[in-house]
Amino acid sequence: MKERIKELLNLKDIGMGFTFMLVNLASVVAVTSMMGLSISSALLMTGVNTIIFFFLTKGKLMSVLGVSGLYTVAVPMITQKYGMEYTSGAIILAGVLYCVLGVLVKKCNLLKYIPKYIMSFGVILIGLSLIPIATVLMSGNIYVGLLTMLIMIIIEFKCKGLVRLFSLPISISLGSIIFFAINGFNLVDNLQTMSLIIPKFNLESFLTVSIIALSVVFENIGDCKNVGDILEIDVDKEVGFHNTIIANGICSILSGFIGVAPATTYSEQSSAILITGYKKNATVLITAIFFILLSFIKPFATLMLTIPNEVLGGSLLFLYGSVVVNAIKQVLESDINLATDRKVFIILSTMIGLFYVTYTVMGLNISSIAVSMVVGILMHNIIKSKKEIV
Repeated sequence: MKERIKELLNLKDIGMGFTFMLVNLASVVAVTSMMGLSISSALLMTGVNTIIFFFLTKGKLMSVLGVSGLYTVAVPMITQKYGMEYTSGAIILAGVLYCVLGVLVKKCNLLKYIPKYIMSFGVILIGLSLIPIATVLMSGNIYVGLLTMLIMIIIEFKCKGLVRLFSLPISISLGSIIFFAINGFNLVDNLQTMSLIIPKFNLESFLTVSIIALSVVFENIGDCKNVGDILEIDVDKEVGFHNTIIANGICSILSGFIGVAPATTYSEQSSAILITGYKKNATVLITAIFFILLSFIKPFATLMLTIPNEVLGGSLLFLYGSVVVNAIKQVLESDINLATDRKVFIILSTMIGLFYVTYTVMGLNISSIAVSMVVGILMHNIIKSKKEIV
């Protein structure tokens, strides 16, 4: 691992680290803003948690740990009712719950009940859930967003070498120039100060986040499998899904002490790796350093936050689409045959139907991805295999 870190001294790696930061930045800022939390703190913990996750997963996953969007209702609800101290305590308890679930996954060998085709199909659902986020970002001016996406597509098709490798920052830069030429240039400054919070705990706050935490675990497994497939490694054998869950928990506990929502791996990162084809694992440490610098160097952060949402939305629309297509490929390459296996056909049909239903418990939205995966896993283990032409 030391050798890999020492290699991070060339401009290509620095450029790719910056590219990966750009790809994940929009989600970190958008989700944090929706919760009314400190963006500076979120940027800092995205960097710190990415580094921690990298080493706890043996340096084999190029994952970026940002802020989980599943808590956008729960966190403001707790803050409004009890105050930031109880929000901090709830986030810490969510992290503890992740760690407990990670241990259970290992001790009870729970993954033997989850077939690979359901994991891959879960990634398809993750990608489908992300596409609307990109379209919302583009809504201010969809033409600029689509033009940014078109620039990226042209570079992917027509260019080679470094130009193709850096298609993301190039398309974002050109899209931003077009946007500012049309709308003018205005600096954005919505950063807040960072502060250490002394957590407080109560049962209601814990129950509020625990419902969501169970959902995040399934998304964590699906996203880490997706990264592993792109990097061509078996995450379960080389890292251990229990370790990814525990690492996520430790990072969430640390985040809670400065008022940042629980951590989660970002699918934006896996799609960026897929599109660029850049698989030098330790490059993600440079990405983490850029996030940390953003949290402390206000002019740098202000400049990055000024990138138009429409431009980011256009580039993310392409990236999220690639997540779906790559996951479809993984499903087709798994040991199933949709043409003859009626059981699998029925399970996947059920999962995609359940995905589009909105679920609420105690006024909180529950991840439809998690519900779909749980039902799919139960069906796989309960229903006997039935081979016939579909």
